[in-house]
Amino acid sequence: MKGRDADALAALDKLRGKDAVAQGTTVREMEAIKAEIEYMDTLEKGRWIDLFVAKYRMRTIMVVALFFFYQVGLPFLIVCRVLIP
Repeated sequence: MKGRDADALAALDKLRGKDAVAQGTTVREMEAIKAEIEYMDTLEKGRWIDLFVAKYRMRTIMVVALFFFYQVGLPFLIVCRVLIP
């Protein structure tokens, strides 16, 4: 966490409120976050090219198409309707 544990704990305290601070919930949450970060650092890192191997290609295409049509969905359909009667 780049040595800013005190700042992170202060942000959690502000976010959660006085009751959570009094019960020690924010301190336990901070410890859980630190443990999760340490665990994630131990995992094997993937490469971007791994998304396009045969095993994941269809999944990648579907997700890209989903986000594309989510962003341009209605305007795209209106334009297609005008261009293709």
